[in-house]
Amino acid sequence: QLALTMNLCGQTPLFCAAKEGRTEIVKYLLDRGANPRVQNHYGVSALWIPAQKGMLQVVELLLNAGAETHVAPFGNLADELNITGWTPLYAAMKSRKFDVVKLL
Repeated sequence: QLALTMNLCGQTPLFCAAKEGRTEIVKYLLDRGANPRVQNHYGVSALWIPAQKGMLQVVELLLNAGAETHVAPFGNLADELNITGWTPLYAAMKSRKFDVVKLL
């Protein structure tokens, strides 16, 4: 049940562990059924911040668990607003995290 809970911003424990680069916790949560495709209230998945920060191990774990690489923040609105329409790939490229870019 813990893997399904969200904070006020819609962040799951997996999202929080992933954004902090807590590889072992990410693995633990994924092994217990945490969904890497869940998005917070802003349409951002657990993959987005680790991709931007270049957290290769976390990105690999999330991808192997089925994380979406093409999900952009704010859903359909991203098609109209390029500034908020970053995908995890674009975030990694913008941050010059080329190991993550290759993986994505």
